[in-house]
This record gives sequence, structure tokens and C-alpha cells, in this order.
Amino acid sequence: MDDVKRLRKDIDRIDEKFIGLIGERLRIAGRIAAAKKKLGLPIRQPLREKEVLSRAARIAKSKGIDEKFTVSIFRAIISHTRKKEKNGK
Repeated sequence: MDDVKRLRKDIDRIDEKFIGLIGERLRIAGRIAAAKKKLGLPIRQPLREKEVLSRAARIAKSKGIDEKFTVSIFRAIISHTRKKEKNGK
């Protein structure tokens, strides 16, 4: 049982880092949104989204992680980011 507790603490530590990285990504995306607005660029840029998803799938595959699962996570992040950009937050 001690092994399970230790491993769960490891997962908790990783989750905290993961959430921190998502926050950092969202802050940078917010800066990009401000730059796009200043330049008069559209919020949605399908080509860039496709590049991000393709890159995520490639990285996942190289690390032995399910590509579809990884892409679904990135789709959710992109969707959330887009909503924040639209709302100006």
C-alpha cells in the first residue's frame, strides 16, 4: 500500500506541473491574442491549429503515447484558448 501512496504522490506532483504548464501556455496565448488584435488578424487560424495538432500527434507517437488521445487534449486546449480570445480575457 505504501507503494500506491508514493506513486499517487508522484502523480499529484506531475499533475501540478502539468497544470502549471497549461497556465503558462494560456498566458502566452493571451499575449498572442493581443498581438493578433493589434495587427487585425482573425482569432481562428486553421492552418496554425492544424500545425499544432500535427506536431502534438508526432511528439506523442515518438513517446509511445496514443496520438488520438493527445490530439483530443490539444483540441480542448485550443478550443478553450479560442473562447478566451473571443471574450477578450
